[in-house]
Amino acid sequence: MFQRIRNFFKRNDYDEFEYDYYEEGDDEFFSDRIRPKESLSANTANTDMYEDLDLKSYTDMDLPTPRSGNVSIGDVASRKKYVEESINQIISAKKQIQEATLEYESVTNYITDIDKIERAEGDLGKKVTELAKKIVKLNDEKNNFKSKDGYGITQVMYSLIEPYEEVMPDEIRKLEAYENEAIVLRDDMTKLEGERGNLRYERKNLKTNQSFIKMLIMVVLVVVILLWIMLVTMSNTTGKDMTIPFALTGILAGVCAVYVTIENRKIHHGYRMNSMKMNRLITLINSVKIKMFNNNNTVEYLRNKYGVNNHMELRYQWEQYMIAKENRRRFIENCEMLDLYEKDLLKQLRNIDVLDTNVWLSQTEAIIDTNKMEKIKYRLTVRRSRLMNKIDYNNKLVELAMSDIKKLYDRDKRYKKEILEVLQSYDIEPFS
Repeated sequence: MFQRIRNFFKRNDYDEFEYDYYEEGDDEFFSDRIRPKESLSANTANTDMYEDLDLKSYTDMDLPTPRSGNVSIGDVASRKKYVEESINQIISAKKQIQEATLEYESVTNYITDIDKIERAEGDLGKKVTELAKKIVKLNDEKNNFKSKDGYGITQVMYSLIEPYEEVMPDEIRKLEAYENEAIVLRDDMTKLEGERGNLRYERKNLKTNQSFIKMLIMVVLVVVILLWIMLVTMSNTTGKDMTIPFALTGILAGVCAVYVTIENRKIHHGYRMNSMKMNRLITLINSVKIKMFNNNNTVEYLRNKYGVNNHMELRYQWEQYMIAKENRRRFIENCEMLDLYEKDLLKQLRNIDVLDTNVWLSQTEAIIDTNKMEKIKYRLTVRRSRLMNKIDYNNKLVELAMSDIKKLYDRDKRYKKEILEVLQSYDIEPFS
């Protein structure tokens, strides 16, 4: 019995425990994923890398943590679920890339048109400038007419909305939906953060119980030894039979050993359940974080695109735009000269290979004002940069998901065919 207790006390089960995670002070959003203990030392050695995260781009900081080390490869359902989750991430990211690429091409064409107008020379360039000046003058008269009728929209906002008139109702609904989704995602993230705090508190309690068990073993061991020494001494001194006291002491030691064993198993089970819950929670946090990034990127892009703070302001500006457009239509009907100049300008713009000529009818001031043209070009450049960031981020998500699948693919040759079949079922081109 003594030997069993001594061996149990010498063990360091919790140091050999399969799972561990970063200390409480590590607040990196995706960095505290539970992982095998042998990889902990390698990760904690790279603390300088985490200290520099604030200097990196938002895109780099918010990539999800690779997950291939946490899947039970021997479990068919676990493997399939893991691969399908990675594939869903790939499909979602590719959809984001496709949408952003179309918008990116549209913005690029707009910038290309600006370059063509700025490079126009000779009679053709002079003709475009003269027509623009005439149209600006007539538009000034039109604006005076608008001001008399109490318009609630500025010419700048009118110019921003006009190119997107056909899609504006959908754009308003889209912005409203994204803003509502942002609220839901923030609430979800708050709940997930609360659950993560509960799991950390639970793990802290398990560590406290572990310390108590170790202390109890020490106390019981010392008490039993002292009792046996005392009984041996009394037996030698008095010559009395100490068999019963010895037996009672042994029974006490046995009861304590059984209690310690049961509590130790409970603690081990608690650690395993805590680890499983934390892994599932981190997966949810990764998913919500990706959705939050794409949602915030889209909301910021739409707000910047139309120069508004929220969908309610955009709806108001859209309503004012419709009123202004109706009055403008009535005014232009009585202004045939403006119509003729605009048609001539469109013709001249086509002569210099401008792709989207109609948009310049509301940007004629920029044609004759270099500063305004530069502002438009700068705003478009910013929009294109944000779109490129979104494309790059989602490309990295695709690469990361494929890398996760590839690592799982390389771990055991028995499951390579199965993984390839899952990829083919989703029309995902397998890796070489």
